[in-house]
Amino acid sequence: MGRRFIYRRVLVMILIACTSLAGYFIGKEYDNQIPDKVCVLEGEENNIGIDLPFGAVIGKGEVVATNAGVNKNYSVKCKLFGLFELKEIQVGVVETKKILPCGFQAGMYLDSRGVLIIDVDKVNGNDGLIYEPCLGKLKEGDYITNINGVPVTDKEQLQFLVDNYGKEELDIDVIRNNKNISVAVKPVRDKENEYKLGIWVRDDLQGIGTVTYITKDGEFGALGHGITDTDTEELVTIERGRLYDAHIWGIRKGETGNPGGLCGIIDYNDEKILGEINANTENGIYGVAGSRMLELCSGYDFMDVGLKQDIYIGEAYIRCMIGNELKDYEIEIVSIDINDKSNKSLVIKITDEELLNLTNGIVQGMFTSYNGSNNRKARKIKGFLMF
Repeated sequence: MGRRFIYRRVLVMILIACTSLAGYFIGKEYDNQIPDKVCVLEGEENNIGIDLPFGAVIGKGEVVATNAGVNKNYSVKCKLFGLFELKEIQVGVVETKKILPCGFQAGMYLDSRGVLIIDVDKVNGNDGLIYEPCLGKLKEGDYITNINGVPVTDKEQLQFLVDNYGKEELDIDVIRNNKNISVAVKPVRDKENEYKLGIWVRDDLQGIGTVTYITKDGEFGALGHGITDTDTEELVTIERGRLYDAHIWGIRKGETGNPGGLCGIIDYNDEKILGEINANTENGIYGVAGSRMLELCSGYDFMDVGLKQDIYIGEAYIRCMIGNELKDYEIEIVSIDINDKSNKSLVIKITDEELLNLTNGIVQGMFTSYNGSNNRKARKIKGFLMF
């Protein structure tokens, strides 16, 4: 009798453990499939019901009226069988927009706000000693904006000011983590009898990227990710920037372990300006499009912006320029991660044979952005593509 009692207790404990474990994994799966936040369009009724197994549905508030106006935020509750609360979804109201999906490459030139420090180093003095004049004062990622009250805009000007005022201690203004600070640094005369601060700097960035869309108001978005400095890995703070014509002269096909890329040059002639860049953010660069930018997408129509919850697995299209021809190519959306915190939300597979022959899949710079995977024909990409 005692053994049976023990066996029953053990079985009950095992059953409880298995039930708890199953509940944990089911709950985690629900949490992964239910979005943390969704956007709905202003002035419309938006059904944000979630299609989940076992009868999980949005309860009260399934149809959300959004007459409250743009930028109004509230929440609705997702319930199992309409009874048990699973998750609270944050709802944001956004403006209805039409955009023109682009997909063509452009040259990007950005002036940073001041001169960016990419490293702090030692200086070999003309007395044979080693100095670190900026140790504990300036650091990697700082932007030098003024020296002794004189604005600094490029490396050459920085060197001139250091040479000119180097006999005395310099009053250096920098931007650090979006805050203005001032430090005093005494330059060191090196073996060539030049004054040095012991810093490595960079004053501008340039490269080729993809323009994602243009709005009817003439604003554009590009890249789908921010421009970061290759040395500091920090988001570059820009003063201004421009888009120029880019001529793609070759394609390095992608292969396992190598994303490949588009090879091109930037035309910096004034008549080749496509637009003005005014912001560099984690989600991409933004600015005002010129008339020539619209000409590159002539023949295509403006489209409604799709919401995150409108995307589904299956056939879709990407628009990109390979060579000098802007075309739509067929792809397949393989999976969707609606809660990915790193803004990498879709896995897509290239299915268009013409595009596969040209690029062997997805190559760097072909469209918004990507992160390589083991399958060269399927990549996980940043942001939601414009189809």
